[in-house]
Amino acid sequence: MVTPVIAIAAALTPALWVWFSRCHPAWSLSVHARFYTGAGYLSSLIATYFVLIDGGTSWVFGAAWAAAAVAMFWAGLVALRSVMRRQYSTAMSLETINADQVQSQGPLL
Repeated sequence: MVTPVIAIAAALTPALWVWFSRCHPAWSLSVHARFYTGAGYLSSLIATYFVLIDGGTSWVFGAAWAAAAVAMFWAGLVALRSVMRRQYSTAMSLETINADQVQSQGPLL
């Protein structure tokens, strides 16, 4: 009974992660985030396979693939955040005018 529950949880958790990531405003802008998230989803499926097969030390491979999946999901999240950070810094550099750049125009009457 425990094995099907683990398999369902292992398949649904990355699916929920992808669903929440696709709602992120920078999802369509970040190629790296989409790649890392897709690689993480595939890695989690491979990890689920190795955890569920019967065998002696196959769970070690499953744990390694699960760690790789977590690393890929985290890299995708970092890529999404870096796109947002770049957009923010670009917007602030375009909108900010330093005091020495403004020339005195005198009264505007």
